[in-house]
Amino acid sequence: MSNLTSEAVGVLLLVASIAKFLRFDVFAAAVRDFRLIANPWRAFAVSMTIVAVEGLTGVALIVGREPWASATGMGLLVSFTCVVAFTLIRGTSPKYCGCLPSRRSKPVGWHMCIRNLALMTLLLPNLLNWPVVNVVLAAAFLACVSTVTYIVERKLRSRENHLATLDAHRYSAPELSKAVLTTSGQ
Repeated sequence: MSNLTSEAVGVLLLVASIAKFLRFDVFAAAVRDFRLIANPWRAFAVSMTIVAVEGLTGVALIVGREPWASATGMGLLVSFTCVVAFTLIRGTSPKYCGCLPSRRSKPVGWHMCIRNLALMTLLLPNLLNWPVVNVVLAAAFLACVSTVTYIVERKLRSRENHLATLDAHRYSAPELSKAVLTTSGQ
């Protein structure tokens, strides 16, 4: 079962890498739109690196190079999840993520973090081939990512609720009566 799941994730990573390579200009623009890398040449280099590592990891997962391929795939997914979460928290998320560059790409959202966490759980059984210490570290890392994602989502909901409360209290009774008195006295 774990070979099948790692092969499925490998196919997904390979297809994503090929799509990014074929529409590299769109993908590179998506990387720049995240606004994490100011220098355009560095953004280009990061874009090329992502395409190469994603493609090689996909091939390694398909041919069964375990457990390092699963660890690399998990590292990619954790990185992508952190970038998406950071930009959503910052409030500067781009129009689309660049996961599969096309004209119909979905907008960046929390659903991408959840999807990536699900893909990470598919790779986790392959890490069981590692010594126990590495398995514990991988599980702890996945737990940390899950916890951070949960905390970030709660923070954002709290912020939205706070802003809604501020809007509701914008015209509180004392302020409204004061405004009426000042305008009626003129």
